Amino acid sequence: MPRYSYLCESCEQTSEIFHLLNDKPEECSLCLAKESLVKLVSKPVINTSKESPDASAQDRVEGHIEEARKELYSQRTELKTEDILNDS
Repeated sequence: MPRYSYLCESCEQTSEIFHLLNDKPEECSLCLAKESLVKLVSKPVINTSKESPDASAQDRVEGHIEEARKELYSQRTELKTEDILNDS
């Protein structure tokens, strides 16, 4: 989802808001003034890194999978311990 910069004419603060291209926020998230936001022109973000854009996403997914494996192992161990205690 694209990020846009807005200036609030009421509180004179700028903020970045994520929304679809055709949407327009109606109130300032800082001062809650309605109809006071003016969209600012901003330069595009250009990725100059040599890594693929999905590299960080891949790292996050792999990290999440590893965490899930550890949690499942822990839960399995707890269940085995409970079964042993209940059989006694």
